Amino acid sequence: GGSLVLNFGDKELRKIGTKMARGEKTKVVFYNRAKFKKHPLLIFGVHNQLNAEAAQTAANLLGAGEEAAEKVFRSYRGAWRRMEQLNTDNLKLITHAVVYSDYAHHPTEIKATLAALRGKFPRKRIVCVFEPHQADRLRRLFALFITAFSAADKVVLLPSYQVAGREEEKRNGANDSFALAQEVGRKKKETFYAATFADAVKAVRTDLVSDAVIVFMGAGAIDAEVRKYFGI
Repeated sequence: GGSLVLNFGDKELRKIGTKMARGEKTKVVFYNRAKFKKHPLLIFGVHNQLNAEAAQTAANLLGAGEEAAEKVFRSYRGAWRRMEQLNTDNLKLITHAVVYSDYAHHPTEIKATLAALRGKFPRKRIVCVFEPHQADRLRRLFALFITAFSAADKVVLLPSYQVAGREEEKRNGANDSFALAQEVGRKKKETFYAATFADAVKAVRTDLVSDAVIVFMGAGAIDAEVRKYFGI
C-alpha cells in the first residue's frame, strides 16, 4: 500500500518498477526519467544530484514541497566518510594535496566517487588508496573491481580487510588484492600493491607534497589509519 521510488536510469530497477506498476498495491514513482534540474548542493558529484532527486521525490510523496527540499539541499554538508575532506594541518610533512576519506567498498561506489572527484578537479592528479573490504566480496566482484579505478591517475591497493565472522575459509586462487593490483596495472601504469598502510603512505609521499587529490578509500581499518597518520 506504500510507494516505491526508483531510479529510471537503472535498467534493472526499471524492469522491476515497470512490472510492479502493473499491480494495484504499490505505487511506483520513477525519478531520473530525463535530464533533471540541478539541485543547489554543497556537495559535488552526479551521484549526489541523483540522490537529491530521489530524496525530493520521496519528500513530495510525503507532502513536502519543492521549496522545503531546496532549503535542505542548500545546508546539507554531506555524510561522514562520503568524500569527507580531511584537515591535514597537523601533518609534520608539508602537504599541498587535497585529502579525502571515503567509505566506498563496492565497485559501483568506487567508480561514482572517483568520477565525482574527476568532475570536481578535472586538471588535478587523482590518487586512490584502496583497502578492499571482505575477501569474498573481492573474489565475487573481481572483474568489476578491475575497471572501477579508471578515473584515477594512480592506484595503491592494500590487502583485503578481513571481516570477523564473515569470511569463508581461505580459497586457493588468484582473486586477492595483489592479483587485483596486477590486473589494474595492465591498463594503468601507476598501480601499486602495498602490504601495509605505512607502505601505502610511502607510495603516495610525493603526491602528498604536490598539488594532487588523494582519496583513502574502504570500509575497514583504512579510515582509522589515515586519521591517526594525519593526527585527526
